[in-house]
Amino acid sequence: MSKSCQLVPGRAYCFQYPRYNYRGLPETQETRRLAVVSIRDLKRDPIEPETARINPTLKRGRWLVTGEDLDKGDERHFYAESMSDVLEMETGEPLAETSYCVVEQRRVAFTARNISEAIAFLLGRRKGVLCSVMKIR
Repeated sequence: MSKSCQLVPGRAYCFQYPRYNYRGLPETQETRRLAVVSIRDLKRDPIEPETARINPTLKRGRWLVTGEDLDKGDERHFYAESMSDVLEMETGEPLAETSYCVVEQRRVAFTARNISEAIAFLLGRRKGVLCSVMKIR
């Protein structure tokens, strides 16, 4: 990924990334899933000198990818050059018979065809998990 970053904002990717992306540490890889929000070209828009001084052994690259970590639910930053086995994740489609469900203690308590109905049910109960039922292509 030298001249341009092959990742695209608005798409989700699954990839291998070092557990600790620092020079001198063993490269144990772990699977990560990220919905890309932005990509920063550090050649055109470099990081601040103070940031570079804070982590001088961090393996940086030209492309800083920011997005939502789909496993941890937080915003995360990754260097594209440290990513390997990058695969774009396909989006799913809601199933015809149900689009959303509320799960309570490992059982489906409610199903709805639109998200607002499912949210209203969940807010009234104040417990449970809202799930989107997806069909994988």
